Amino acid sequence: MNKIIIHISDLHVSLHENLKGVPKKVNSWLTTNNINKDSDFFISEFIRFINKNYEKNEKYFLITGDITNEADILEFEFGLKFINKIVSELKLNKDNVFLIPGDHDVNRRMCEDAFRNGKISGDSREPFEYFEEKFKNFDSFYFSFFNKSFSFNDSIIDSKIIDSKIMLIGINSNYKIDYEGGEGFIDTVKFDKELIELMKVHNKIVKIAIFHHNIISNFENKNDGQWNSDNRKHIISLLEKFDIKCVLNGNEHTRGSDYLTPNIIVSDSGSFTTKNEQASFKCYEILNNENHIKFVQKIYTIQKRSGNDDLKPGYWGTQNPEEIKEINEFDLWSKGDEKIVNQDISLDLEISAVPIIKKTTKTTTQLILKKKYNISYYADELYKIIKRNKLFHSGHFHWSKTSRAHNWIDVSKILENNEHLLLAKKSIVDVVEKCELIDKFDFVIGLGTEGNIISTRTVIKYNKPYSFLPYSYRYDEHNEFEQKLNFVNNGSYKNILIITDVVNDGRTIRKLIGKREELFFKDVENIYVISLFYTGDEKEIHSGILNHSNIKKFDSENDEIINNIEFYSVLNIKVEKCPYGKEFESECLIYKDGLDCVHLFYDEKKI
Repeated sequence: MNKIIIHISDLHVSLHENLKGVPKKVNSWLTTNNINKDSDFFISEFIRFINKNYEKNEKYFLITGDITNEADILEFEFGLKFINKIVSELKLNKDNVFLIPGDHDVNRRMCEDAFRNGKISGDSREPFEYFEEKFKNFDSFYFSFFNKSFSFNDSIIDSKIIDSKIMLIGINSNYKIDYEGGEGFIDTVKFDKELIELMKVHNKIVKIAIFHHNIISNFENKNDGQWNSDNRKHIISLLEKFDIKCVLNGNEHTRGSDYLTPNIIVSDSGSFTTKNEQASFKCYEILNNENHIKFVQKIYTIQKRSGNDDLKPGYWGTQNPEEIKEINEFDLWSKGDEKIVNQDISLDLEISAVPIIKKTTKTTTQLILKKKYNISYYADELYKIIKRNKLFHSGHFHWSKTSRAHNWIDVSKILENNEHLLLAKKSIVDVVEKCELIDKFDFVIGLGTEGNIISTRTVIKYNKPYSFLPYSYRYDEHNEFEQKLNFVNNGSYKNILIITDVVNDGRTIRKLIGKREELFFKDVENIYVISLFYTGDEKEIHSGILNHSNIKKFDSENDEIINNIEFYSVLNIKVEKCPYGKEFESECLIYKDGLDCVHLFYDEKKI
């Protein structure tokens, strides 16, 4: 029987009344009210549900913070009672339990009193540095459960090994929480040293980080989650440095799972006890054999007993991760090498090597830095989708008289599948983040129908003005109003991001900039282009390849001179161009004599 990890978060055990005995408005099913039995019923139903579904599985139990609402000693007493009941009736080994503090488990009143008294006595510490005082009640609770003190001076507070192959690492992300609250923060110097010591013994196993604060957002339109922005960058670097494969966190009260980087999965279990949103928790079934290590995610949410009922405390039902756009399986390790590298495959796949180009004018470029950028997960998944669904076609494909090829990627079929569509949208966001473009663009254009679709997540996430344009060879499918950008650029937009599905030689992009929307782009300084696929001839892929200065055979009659484009693609698949030139109609036997089907994406009668 496979082992499981039960992941709950944000219990917010709450005082049910104030000091005067006046009832408080509470958003948690768990309170300090001994008379009202909703809390006991909630815990009993959770235990019943777990025992029904996982009675024979060995269990690991994680609480990723905010066990209490105000870090009051009474809240911790009731929290301890609820947790002890869970541990006892699920027959959990306490060595398999993680209790991670959240910012609500920091007693802010004690922190403020200590800081105020410190100032009077000449103590120069910042408010957040009163660690003993702010964690005093949590420490008492922690000691009561584990019979050991909480190590508030450490970043890593606990670690456990599963089957000699998986290490769970409990981390305190409340370093800078003070009496006014604050964001997630870990002392990186201390964290680095502690990880080094931990890796001396346990380096060659799968590592999972567990902390409270969400490092990505599933609900808020914030790239940084609820984390200090600068500290977040350093933490991500350390997670990558020590090859940590997965992060389990809470805090946002919104369940979700996504890729922090192409190699790190983040999973938020949501709030276990909320009344206002849909309460949830997760179980991860551990698949562990000689070929791979995976977590299979199971998501459970509070359900109504019947269609007319309100949500009831403790009635749990299952959610399909794929239906609610979460990751079903977390691939943490595969035999041989964790990193998937594609070499010598039939479609000439290359994963991007990207120089960063600094533009000075539209007609000059200046190379300032080269660096490798590997989008291994998204590139590999897109390629698998194409190969599995046979979406790479051979034949004669004509988009216009000057745009012809012998291969075609049917992107529309990728976007018809909800899971694949989400992957495509996330891959664009991932390029934005990894190439550090977040603060560099102030307007987004979705180019083509597919470009319009895959742009939406980026536009919403970064809250940028947006417009859509059809491809030039599909003008006749659209009203005249749709053929133009519905924005007047009077100098407000200096940095434009164009998102599209496929880029070959970039002619469509250059004609858009220099001819079709020349007025809009007149005063634009920087143009960033992101495509799902690059299908051109260039073997050395870099971000300057769409600029006139890098084009070896330039068609001055049907192209535009543009030199301020910075280009990135998720996946590079070479497409063979039609070898015939302007006289293809008379020179190509396939076209001239109809020896095979020629797929036309335009109406020849209108040319």
